[in-house]
Amino acid sequence: QRPPMTVRLNSASEVAVHLENIENTTLSGTLLSPRGDRKVSIPAGGSADFTLPLPVPLSAEKQTSYDLILRFRKQGGKNDIFRYDRSFAGLLAKRADQPIVIDGNPEKWDAYPAIPMTTRFRGKFLQHRGIFPDAQDFSADCKIAWDENGLYLAVFVRDDKFVWKKYPRIKDGWKNDSLQVFFDTFADGRDSDRKRTTGPDDWSYGIYPQNATGSEVAVWRYLTPDVQLTRGVAGAKADTLADDVKAAFRKTADGYFYEVAFPPKSVEPFRLKAGNTIGIGILLNDADDPSQQEPRSRLTNTIGTDMPNERPDFWPLIRLIE
Repeated sequence: QRPPMTVRLNSASEVAVHLENIENTTLSGTLLSPRGDRKVSIPAGGSADFTLPLPVPLSAEKQTSYDLILRFRKQGGKNDIFRYDRSFAGLLAKRADQPIVIDGNPEKWDAYPAIPMTTRFRGKFLQHRGIFPDAQDFSADCKIAWDENGLYLAVFVRDDKFVWKKYPRIKDGWKNDSLQVFFDTFADGRDSDRKRTTGPDDWSYGIYPQNATGSEVAVWRYLTPDVQLTRGVAGAKADTLADDVKAAFRKTADGYFYEVAFPPKSVEPFRLKAGNTIGIGILLNDADDPSQQEPRSRLTNTIGTDMPNERPDFWPLIRLIE
């Protein structure tokens, strides 16, 4: 059987590897990693833990991608080799130096590092015409901060026009120029070696302007964790307005700007505390033409080759620091 393996950020400079033996006999073999090989002997039903240094430490100034491919060569029998892709992108998020008020004023974010969102996806309109959007048409940076009162996100978008159309359902706001945010509260989206998709600890939000000026913004909650991980029957419900999440939007000289405050209960069971890690996916939709039924292009902070909505393994790991 394939031994289960999990990898977690242990600090800004190393990861912790946890390997389990689910068999009823001793598991022996070698853990093969880019940082060296290690002999392993795990009793039946037991586990082993290792730490591996990252090639470069996480930074608050830029998002770093890590190709982390581990292998376990099982001793005995066929000497099977199991491959584990635990690659990820990571970033450090600093504590807010003063309370952040969501009022649509971008100046408060000047002191926080701007992280470029560089992964692009084309809608069917552009694909069929062989058109590739570039940074002159649509580009963005994101900024993240936190304190005990919330997790804060700012997204600065450079876009030649802001497109908005009224839809009967707020949840369809993704068809306009809009913002979506996803949380993997256990940072465990890479644990599965089979199909990877959202799990019982994940959230999904849409931040949608409600008029052509963006003076009103609604936050839609698509996905919530299992109630046993949050507040039981009193916890947030999926497919509802997230009135507890505050958001603002403002047009700028070269595009527009979003800022959002997620209070502690909107990211449970994650705890807002230095040293904790959460997966955060950010997706921008660029409509361009309101007559189309999907955005023409999209930008995201994720690292995968597929749309990030249901792929927490693509969402960067954000480690909170002072």
